[in-house]
Amino acid sequence: MTISLNPEYEALRPFLLTIPRVFNSVGKTIYQGRNTIKVITTPDGLRLNVKRYHVPKGPNRLIYSWGIRKPKGLRAFQYPAILLAKDIPTPEPVAYIEERGMLGLLGYTYFISLQIDYGHTFYEFGNAAEGTYEEAAEALGRFAASMHEKGVFHKDFTPGNILWKKDSEGYHFMLVDINRMNFGPVSMKRGLSNLIKFWGPRRFTELIITAYCKARHANVQQGLAYAMPKREQFWIRFSRKHTVKFPFIPEPMNILVIRFRQMGDAVLTTAMLNTLRQTYPDAQINFVLNSNLCPLFTAHPAISNLIAFTNKEQHNPITFLRKVWQIVHSCHYHVIIDTRTTPKTLLFCLFSLSSHFRIGLRKWYSRAVFNHTIPPCRQNESMIDHNLAMLHPLEAMGKVRYTRQFTLSIAPEEVVSYGEYLKKQGINLSKPIILCGPTAKLDHKTWGEDNMIWVIRKLIDTYPEAQFVFNYAPGREREKALRIWHKLNQDAHIFIHTEAVNMRELVALAHYTTFFFGNEGGARHIIQAGEKPSFVVCAPQTSIKKWIPENETPAEGISNTETKEVVWERMQQFIARHHIILK
Repeated sequence: MTISLNPEYEALRPFLLTIPRVFNSVGKTIYQGRNTIKVITTPDGLRLNVKRYHVPKGPNRLIYSWGIRKPKGLRAFQYPAILLAKDIPTPEPVAYIEERGMLGLLGYTYFISLQIDYGHTFYEFGNAAEGTYEEAAEALGRFAASMHEKGVFHKDFTPGNILWKKDSEGYHFMLVDINRMNFGPVSMKRGLSNLIKFWGPRRFTELIITAYCKARHANVQQGLAYAMPKREQFWIRFSRKHTVKFPFIPEPMNILVIRFRQMGDAVLTTAMLNTLRQTYPDAQINFVLNSNLCPLFTAHPAISNLIAFTNKEQHNPITFLRKVWQIVHSCHYHVIIDTRTTPKTLLFCLFSLSSHFRIGLRKWYSRAVFNHTIPPCRQNESMIDHNLAMLHPLEAMGKVRYTRQFTLSIAPEEVVSYGEYLKKQGINLSKPIILCGPTAKLDHKTWGEDNMIWVIRKLIDTYPEAQFVFNYAPGREREKALRIWHKLNQDAHIFIHTEAVNMRELVALAHYTTFFFGNEGGARHIIQAGEKPSFVVCAPQTSIKKWIPENETPAEGISNTETKEVVWERMQQFIARHHIILK
C-alpha cells in the first residue's frame, strides 16, 4: 500500500493508513455503485469524503498498473491543484491511497478529500417548473464559460458532478468527480457540446447556452442552433438503455403513423393518435392511410396531415417506393410507428434510419429496421391495448398520457345539415334512433336473416317509440337489407330509404343515434367513436376482445352461434345496465 498525502494533512497519516482496512465497516455510504463513496469522520472531527474506485478489469488493469495511464484516483488527487490555482472551486484533496496485489497489479484505490456540504446538485432541476430554475441556469452558463476560458474542460460536466449553493451573493458552484479533465484551449463548439447533458426542461438548457454564449461574446442563436440538436440526440441515445426521469421531448416533434387497411382498423388507431396529441400537444402528427378513408379523418384534432395512398400507388412498386422516400425526407421524423409492418410499409423506416424511435411489429424481417418492436396482436388482446403498447417506448421521454377513446370529428354544420335530412325523411329527432346493421359484407360474418328479423321485431314491439335506420353498403348488402325489411312487412318504424351516402354522413348519423345493434363492421366502430353504445353480433372467428374494445363508451359483443333468445336476453341486460333510453 502506498499513500500520496497533501502536506497540509500530514498529521492525519496514521488515521488515513487505516482506511483501506476498515472501509467496509465505518462511515456513512452516500453512493454505492461500481465505486463506493463514504463520509468518514477523523478522531478530531474532520469530515472526509472517501471514494473507493473499483479494481480495473482485463487490459485496463495492466494499463493502469504499468503506468501507461494514471489511475483515476491519482488523477482525482492531482487535478484539484490545477483547478484551485485557476480559482475553480473543487474540494481540497487530502490523500490518495493505492493497493496492489500479486505482480504489482493495481487493486483498490482511494481518493480522499474534504467533505463539502453544498447540499445541492443539478438533478434537482429535472422536473422544475418555470420560474424556479432561470437564475441557476444562467449562473451555471457563466460559470462554464469562465471555466472554459481558463482552459479547463470537465469531460463529466453532468448534473451530479456540479454541487451548488446559494447565498446573498448568488450561486456558488463546486466541481467533483474530476478525474477526467482536459487542460488547454476550449473552442466554442467543444464548449457548447459540454453543456448538453443537463437534466431539466428544454428551456433550462437554452438558458445555460444563452448565458454561456453571452459570457464568451459569441452569437447566441448560432450557439443554440448548434447545441440543442446535439442535446436531443444525446438524450434519445441515452433513453434507449436507461430511464430518463425528465421530459426531453424535441420541439417541434414530428411523428408519422402508418395505418393501411380497412375503415375499422383506421378508426381504432385514433386512440393512439389521441394519446400522442394529449402527450405532445405541439407535435406534427401525420397519418398514412388509404385514400378512400381520408374523408373520415378530415379535421381530426389529433392529426396534423393526412397522407393518402391510392390503390394505384400501392400496387405500383416504383410509384410506392418513390412516394415513401419523398414522405420520410420531407421532414425529419423523430418517431415512426408502423402499425402494419409488412415488407412494403417497412420502407418508411428503412428510408429513415435516423429517426430516433422506429416502432413496429416483431416479425422475422423487421428486427433489423426497427429499434423497438412489440408482438403482433393476439386473439385475446384488445386492438386498442395493442395499438397503445406501440407507444410504450416513448415513455423513455417522459410520461405518456394514454387514452382508450377512439374518436372522429365532424363539423357542427355537417351535423345540422344531416339532421335536416333526417327530418325530411320523417324522423323525429326527439325520439330514440336505433341504427341497425342487419347484414354484412361477407356471408360467413353475417348472422342468419331469420334470427335478425326475430330480434328486430322484438325491438319494435318492446320500444315502439324507437325509429330504425338500416346501415348497408350498395349492392348485395342493400339487397339483403331490403329483403329483411320486406319480411318485416315494411314496418313503419324502419326508415329503409334513409341513408348515409358517405362516411362523413355516417359520422353525422352517429350524432343522432341512440343505440346500435347488428352485425360487426366498420360502421359500428364509427358509432362507438361517436360515443354511442352498441351491442354487436360477431362471427365465431372474430375475436370480441380484440375488435369490440372496452373504453368509456359501452360496447359488447356476442357470438352469432348463440340462439336468438340468448342474444335478446343479453342485449336487454346491456340496455338496462347502461341506462340506454329507448322509450
